[in-house]
Amino acid sequence: MPHGFSMDQLSSVELSSVDVATDSIAPARITDGPPSSKSNVSWTRVQKIIMVCIALSHVLNNMAYSVLTPFFPLTAEDHGATPSEVGLIFGVYYVSMFVFALITGKLIPVFGLKPTFTVGYVIAAIGNILFGFVDIFEDKSTFLAVCFSLRVLTSMGGAAAITASLTILANCFQGTMSQPMGNIAASAGLGMILGPFVGGLLYEHYTATALVVIDYEVRISRPCVARCRSTFLWGVQCQ
Repeated sequence: MPHGFSMDQLSSVELSSVDVATDSIAPARITDGPPSSKSNVSWTRVQKIIMVCIALSHVLNNMAYSVLTPFFPLTAEDHGATPSEVGLIFGVYYVSMFVFALITGKLIPVFGLKPTFTVGYVIAAIGNILFGFVDIFEDKSTFLAVCFSLRVLTSMGGAAAITASLTILANCFQGTMSQPMGNIAASAGLGMILGPFVGGLLYEHYTATALVVIDYEVRISRPCVARCRSTFLWGVQCQ
């Protein structure tokens, strides 16, 4: 104990120091920007168009994933695939997307935002269209190999397109990202809900269901690209 201080005095000094240090730290706040300048800002016409186009592309992207669930297990079973192998075919999509999303984040500054967005959806469309013809392979090993390869290809395109679309939102809605991100999350959920219903409905009349859904994915994404222009190699600015 320091000379000249009692135990009660020393404790009082220490507690006062803690109180001062605690009071000096302001509580953390998660905001969307200054309330006075951002809360009443309305979206421009171009921002609304971009939001609608990207939201629809996310709806259809998730529909293209979940549209297979009503009928693909039956098709895979006819080819001798086990339930665990069917589960792996579905699961490899998001495992691959996790990997390719990390890679895409590095490639966008190299190839540009708009090319990554457009090429991503084109690759996803090609993968989904080809997946509609996997039932022509009678051999189980060939069938599984083609299914896994096409799911990886589709996830590669999906990762590129989704990463680029979120970057577009970040550039076009600077400081007001909470509402756009909420819209995107709702759109993705809507796609996962509608996919199985639409897949089962179309499978009653068509065998290559993916052909019907994924064609519109590229059609919807094109206006979004058309309404944006490059500012830097990696950026997009709303007109």
